[in-house]
Amino acid sequence: MNIRNVKTKPVPAETPADYAACADIWLEASLLAHDFVPPALWTAQREAMARHYLPASQVTVFRHAGRPIAFAAVCSPDGEDLLAALFVAPAFWRKGVGSALLRHVLRGRVRLRLDVYRANTGAQAFYKSMGFVPVGESLCGHTGQPQMAMLWTAPALPQE
Repeated sequence: MNIRNVKTKPVPAETPADYAACADIWLEASLLAHDFVPPALWTAQREAMARHYLPASQVTVFRHAGRPIAFAAVCSPDGEDLLAALFVAPAFWRKGVGSALLRHVLRGRVRLRLDVYRANTGAQAFYKSMGFVPVGESLCGHTGQPQMAMLWTAPALPQE
C-alpha cells in the first residue's frame, strides 16, 4: 500500500475526538521513533497533547477508512509558522503519507520552521529531502534532548 491507495484528503481537526485520535498517533509513533526518551515521558504527555497542545494549533488530518492515520500541527509563536508536529501512524510509515501531508502543509506558505531531535536521524533525512535546512540547535525543554532547528523557505519566483 502507498499513498495512492489511501483514499484520503487532508481535513482540519475540529473535535475532541479528532484531537484524541491524533494524540494516540503521536504517542504510538513517539514511542517507536523516539526510543532515546523514556516511554513514561510520552505516556504522561498524551492527555496534554489531546486537550491543550493540539487544540491550540492548526491541525490537518489524513484519514483512511474513516480513521485518522496522520496529522500535522502548525502554530505561530512570535508570528513565525512552526511545524509543531507531523506524525504518521506506524502502520502507514514509508508509504508516502508523511510526504503528502507535508506538501499539503507547505502549500501557500513562504517559510516553515521545525525542531527535530538530533538522535532522530530518520526524521532529519526526511525533512532534508523535503527542502528543509538546519539553522540552529538547542535542547528540548520537555526531554532535555538535543534538537536541530530546520527551516523551509519557498523557492523565489523568477523576476519578470
